[in-house]
Amino acid sequence: MKCEILIIGGSISGLATAFELTRKGCAPIIIDRKNEIGNPVQCAEYVPALFSTNTDTFTSAIANRVDGLETHIIDYKNNIDKDFMKQNGYILDRDRWEKTLAMEILKNGGRLFLSEPMVNMEFGTDTITVETRKRIFSCRIVVGADGPQSLTAMFARMHTQKLMPAIQWLLPTKYEIDRNYVLFKPEIVAGYGWLFPKGDMANVGLAGWGVSRKKLKNVIDYFADFIFPTPIAITGGLIPVYGVREKIVNNTGKSGVILVGDAAGFTDPITGAGIVSAFETGTLAAEVISEFLEGKIDTLDVYSQRTKFLRSALERSRKKRINMENNWNNEAEFTQIIRKNWIHS
Repeated sequence: MKCEILIIGGSISGLATAFELTRKGCAPIIIDRKNEIGNPVQCAEYVPALFSTNTDTFTSAIANRVDGLETHIIDYKNNIDKDFMKQNGYILDRDRWEKTLAMEILKNGGRLFLSEPMVNMEFGTDTITVETRKRIFSCRIVVGADGPQSLTAMFARMHTQKLMPAIQWLLPTKYEIDRNYVLFKPEIVAGYGWLFPKGDMANVGLAGWGVSRKKLKNVIDYFADFIFPTPIAITGGLIPVYGVREKIVNNTGKSGVILVGDAAGFTDPITGAGIVSAFETGTLAAEVISEFLEGKIDTLDVYSQRTKFLRSALERSRKKRINMENNWNNEAEFTQIIRKNWIHS
């Protein structure tokens, strides 16, 4: 099957790329190993209110509005330090948002193949061949939107990423909650626990080195006043926490590969947040691809230039992560270390 643009991965970054491409008159094809767009949801589903200046596509999928972030730090002596930061934002029904994007893409000429993982990729001078278990695609542009363990990046010989594990339960809440909560404890090594409310439910999880259900249960117990302990859904995943890959574009003559979202490492190294960057990088990739196919630019490396501002911001967070990890065992100054490197500073 011949196509100009093949997008590997049908989550936010891939859908954002396809959505913008269809707006520009292109007809991309998306393939995804999942059998349903939107599931499983592998994030806490928070976006800041300012994200609405980038897109209004998510507004029908808002599950809850929150007015801030309450941070709890328990140090090595079990002292508890709390503070609140005003931070308006939304918790999404991300699966609903992704389905909305997918429907718009299909209405505007895009195509979608589910339950179709990539198994091989080969590079020619003018085309890239992508093989799944069902068919073979011959295309000019491949967009790697296939998450932290990107096979696209592997086939394109881009450097691997160091990934942090995370687990999350969706739990029923006892009453309405109007803010997000995060919890730092020494045993959640180099990470944190969280509670992000979704109306009558909440995403409760943790990310860090050596995560386990036992540690998650401790987080759930800590927030016991807010939630019932029986999970509605259980998920987990990996988070790129050391910044953007050194190389996010692979040009091969008249064809090439672009990485977007988590596949490229556009995830905040401190918070693990990636929805906004996934959408932004997908949109930027679409703009560059459109210009490349129209002959307005002669290299896809323009994408690397246009995402420099995001790389720079994440590099600052990466340095904070390294400082936090290097000082995690400083018992006397644990709270100060977290304060210095968390988003307050």
